[in-house]
Amino acid sequence: MRQPSLHRLLWGALAETIPLQEWPLRPWELPAVGLPARVAVLLFRSARRSPLPAGWDVRRGPFTWTFADGAELLATGRRHQLDLSAREPNAADSAQPEVQRSLRWDVLPHGAYYRPFLTATQVADDSYAFYCDVLLLLTAMDGSESILDALVEHGVGSVPFEDKWSWRSRIHLPKDAWRLIERTLRWAESPAEDIRQTAMSLALALDPWTPGKLSIDDFVRERVDILLDAKDDDESARTVRLPGSPDSELPNDLMLQDRNLHREFTVRIAQIQAWTPLANVVAGFPAMDRGSATRIMEQVAYAFQSPSHSGPDHKPELMLLPEVSIPQPEVRTVRNLVAETGRAALAGLYWRELRPVYRACYGTTPVRKWFVN
Repeated sequence: MRQPSLHRLLWGALAETIPLQEWPLRPWELPAVGLPARVAVLLFRSARRSPLPAGWDVRRGPFTWTFADGAELLATGRRHQLDLSAREPNAADSAQPEVQRSLRWDVLPHGAYYRPFLTATQVADDSYAFYCDVLLLLTAMDGSESILDALVEHGVGSVPFEDKWSWRSRIHLPKDAWRLIERTLRWAESPAEDIRQTAMSLALALDPWTPGKLSIDDFVRERVDILLDAKDDDESARTVRLPGSPDSELPNDLMLQDRNLHREFTVRIAQIQAWTPLANVVAGFPAMDRGSATRIMEQVAYAFQSPSHSGPDHKPELMLLPEVSIPQPEVRTVRNLVAETGRAALAGLYWRELRPVYRACYGTTPVRKWFVN
């Protein structure tokens, strides 16, 4: 009998009238949107506590995640996350997810799962099991296997994971967790090392982010507290929790200390007058025309260089851009302006199309397109 699985939850057709295990796989139609961080780390914790498949060892290959319980809550929550649910969850949805490791894959295992066997003939069972769980966690949080694709094509590389903004911008994990995940993936290039300590450290790093119990709210509302450090060009996620959660519920190591906060903080509001004419929006949606993008970015750059600027060593400042939509190709430009001036910025993004999990092999028109800003 088929079991509800992680891949059907991510790539299934989101049908409301049939159970999760019967959802047809449609990765060429579904957007590459991962599960919220709190949901993904709860599944990871459940998987780490789950026994390995009966008689399993590394010679039998990688395992996947299936759900022994809580599939209805996950299915309803996923539909709410993508704004496709027409009903409110009922009492049956309250069963909590319980992950079961299984060798019954709904899709072919990705090549990244076999990387440790390229450089070693002997791989420890417990180390390889942890490696598989980490790859499944990344798949759950990313919604696709794009990170696994990069590992197969380019390896781990020399850039620290904590500096890979293309990943960190959509996967909210603390820096310590990124370092430990990087160490795990580098283990695949030298599998003789023991990573049991890494496994314990990652569990401890994610524990403050893991809810004790899931609800539908965890799928549709997420509060990400961002830590801004004048010595770091990029912000980092400090906590991920439900909106309204008081700081008193946080463990001591995540509490902000008063001595680390600046006594003065300047907030600037920049009124940008440039906009995209409606005719250009209709003609090129979702791409912004080059002329409008140039006019907007000229004014944004001028706002960053406003009077009293004294370089990265001035007092902390936050630049608010309330009525501007930054063109997607110019996000790096804004990041560079932040790094050069030492001024943090808060601005909206222009629309972009969410790519599907995998592009269709044939020239078929998708049932729907997904856009986000």
